[in-house]
Amino acid sequence: MVLVRWAVVRPSQLPQPPQPSQPHPLTTNCSRPSLNSCNFYTDCLEKKFNCGINGYPIRYGSMNCEKFANAINRFSNDGKKWVTKTMLCLQNALVPVYNNNTITCAEIKSAAFSSHSKCYIDSGLCSIPADWLKIFQIIDIRDIVESWEVIMQVVQTAEGCAAFYVWLIESFCKEHHYCKE
Repeated sequence: MVLVRWAVVRPSQLPQPPQPSQPHPLTTNCSRPSLNSCNFYTDCLEKKFNCGINGYPIRYGSMNCEKFANAINRFSNDGKKWVTKTMLCLQNALVPVYNNNTITCAEIKSAAFSSHSKCYIDSGLCSIPADWLKIFQIIDIRDIVESWEVIMQVVQTAEGCAAFYVWLIESFCKEHHYCKE
């Protein structure tokens, strides 16, 4: 005995084939990074230029953006605003880089580091002294001493904010026991 069963099925009830993966919805427009998102670095810069795990988009941009995004609740209210503004500023500074089809990964890194101090200061770094230590606790010190470009970004940021400059020197001095109390 053979039992045959017939049914009327709507097309919406049929199994759907897998859809190709889509970029994160927040970064579908790589010419306009989204607030509170770090995806520009991976979905846009890395996808287009393939700089690899040690290139700026992944090694510095995405990694540090994610660190700050994950630690945002450690900051004061003004510090949280600074983190959010800085994340967006740093990504917006790289939109012209993204739109340049002939740029190299080394040039991406250079352009990115050149934007850091301006973004930090313009986003209000000088007005959040209560959060300065938190910022340095999030940044990996090995990244700072690893390259001249990073050292220069710290110096340029300090030059743009006198109180930050003094705090930076005092903190370094005390940490390494160079200062007399």
